[in-house]
Amino acid sequence: MACARPALVSDAAPMRRIVREEKCGLDYRSDDPDDLVRKLVILEDGAMRTRLGDHGYKAVVERYNWERDAARLVAAIGAVGTMTPPARKAPS
Repeated sequence: MACARPALVSDAAPMRRIVREEKCGLDYRSDDPDDLVRKLVILEDGAMRTRLGDHGYKAVVERYNWERDAARLVAAIGAVGTMTPPARKAPS
């Protein structure tokens, strides 16, 4: 995606979700080699490859990048630091 190339991914849920949401590639059924071939044939269309690649590049610049992930990670760590621990029972 960062190279502005269309993604061709298996139907693993996380990859399929990203490709479909970002309109940056195609997914194929992992247990179906014929489906993979069909998707490769679709990607012979140069205009489609360019469009999907452009969408993928835009997704990396705007969403899937370390700067954004780092901010989310820092926020999550900060939230954990401010959590109140659960009350403990006194030993019997």
